[in-house]
Amino acid sequence: MWEKLKWTLSRIWFETLAIISIFTIIFFTPSSYIASADARIGLLALFITKFLFVSAGTLHAHAIREILFPYINFNKEEGLTSNAVLVIAIYVIVIFAWARGG
Repeated sequence: MWEKLKWTLSRIWFETLAIISIFTIIFFTPSSYIASADARIGLLALFITKFLFVSAGTLHAHAIREILFPYINFNKEEGLTSNAVLVIAIYVIVIFAWARGG
């Protein structure tokens, strides 16, 4: 059990760190910098928002995949199975939905 938890955490450490750091930046940054009329700051806020949504979507897709499907080896010689294609589609759809803001 601990090995599986350790392996799962090794796969999602970057997204978890990104979400925690973005929330920390948003919490400690004055609201005048986040919601500003300056185009450069608005672009930075857009980048932070999209990075947050994509990281959250990745974590959500990973959780769905862990619950619904066992580990799938993508290095098999027989090619992609239907479960492997479904896992890829889940990752794409969930991350795209989060990135679009819904």
